Amino acid sequence: MSKTSATAWLAMIVLLAGCSIDSSTTPSTTSASSPSPSPSSDSTSSVTEPSGSTTETNETQGTAPSTSPPTTPAAASVRSVELPATPAGEQLRWILEEAADADEAEYIERFSETFLRQIPVETIRAQATAAGIEAVTEVLASSDAELAVMVSSAQGPLVVTIQVEPEAPHRIIGLEAQPGELPDAPTTWGEVDSRLAEQAANWSYLAAEVADDGSLKVLHQGGDDAPVPLGSSFKLYVLGAVVDAIEQGELTWDDELVITDELKSLPSGELQDLPAGSTVTVREAAEKMIQISDNTATDLLIDRVGRERVEAMLAPMGMGEASRAKTLPFITTRELFTLKWGLAADQTTEYSTADVEQRRTILDGLSAPLPTAADFTPEPRFIDSIEWFATPVEILAAHVWLDAYRDRPGFEPLASVLGDNPGVPLDPAMWSETAFKGGSEPGVLFLGWLLQDVDGRRVGIVVSASDPSSTLDELEVVSVSTGVIALVAP
Repeated sequence: MSKTSATAWLAMIVLLAGCSIDSSTTPSTTSASSPSPSPSSDSTSSVTEPSGSTTETNETQGTAPSTSPPTTPAAASVRSVELPATPAGEQLRWILEEAADADEAEYIERFSETFLRQIPVETIRAQATAAGIEAVTEVLASSDAELAVMVSSAQGPLVVTIQVEPEAPHRIIGLEAQPGELPDAPTTWGEVDSRLAEQAANWSYLAAEVADDGSLKVLHQGGDDAPVPLGSSFKLYVLGAVVDAIEQGELTWDDELVITDELKSLPSGELQDLPAGSTVTVREAAEKMIQISDNTATDLLIDRVGRERVEAMLAPMGMGEASRAKTLPFITTRELFTLKWGLAADQTTEYSTADVEQRRTILDGLSAPLPTAADFTPEPRFIDSIEWFATPVEILAAHVWLDAYRDRPGFEPLASVLGDNPGVPLDPAMWSETAFKGGSEPGVLFLGWLLQDVDGRRVGIVVSASDPSSTLDELEVVSVSTGVIALVAP
């Protein structure tokens, strides 16, 4: 496959990747992770209102728009499977059958203001025209406010997901398309090495058994062991600071966080669309931060526990000195967006070359507004200097640190926070417990799991790919990751 995949319809609309495979990467109906610029996601090709987190969309982000010739199927031929008679179904019908020819007034009527503020009507229309969708072949999941379908298209099978407001007029708040199938996974360690080396200038992976005391027995590893950009995987350290604050009695899962305009970030996520003054609980924010790589949820939690506490958790959670030197000061997702895409080039360069104290001074005076979709570019941008960094071993240490709390009284939410989005399909008959966080932005994909098999054996898996001069074929990297998981399966 080419390094710039053209399989994701509308993927370019959101240059922020919340990396959930977050997602942040695999065919998933959750929005991930995960900003292409967004720190999100986990990694998948997703477009969520308007998707884009640098790092955890289930996310693969940053893929190129289709180069297929514009095609507008006749309305009667668009569907071979009937769409549900729900608000989400009606809006998706309009997207598939009418959006290519609709005027601007109808877009304004059907899309939320936040979506259109980030993604111009002409961009949506152009991608709807170029998508070449031929038929809806299967309804995968359906509710009044969300719908996921499999479609056939000029680019191959796609999973298209739409989210609408729960209340009338049910405007569109999320839209994503992900390839319906991954490339074949590698079946040998040598193939893992060669395929990762083809995709990125810098790559590494680690598969290790995790003992009861947290020590690692390396099963296989490859590539470099230097600190690498994490994308939205940095959110594990924010979760660690939340856990620490709860353990110290300074915070509870039920405490409320107030959304303000100053704390709103860009997608991936949902909380940026709520009006200022809305509240979410700490538990809700933590779930959204990890499961859908919600950037606003992340920044709300950093604001609540404090940047200093997050920084103080880096060493206890296993981050080494070299990684901390590259990561500090620990920036928010809003700061990352502003630094990389909201400032003049010379200002961004100044931050990238400054020492830690100079960077803190710059952050204190950072007042530029959040960038818009027009400000983003699909090329990698300062991925080696303005990011969050760790080695594969260090990320596994962070997972192990969090895992130690999953069975403790008062920390029951951690099991769902970390395990409800496994990033890729996993066989529950093989893996009884999962924890996953991924992250991506242009030129970066980072995926990390802590898995427990049905016999109680714990396995940690990390796959990293980055290239400062080229975007990645994220589906290929995710496919390699599924091969690594299969190679260490019981």
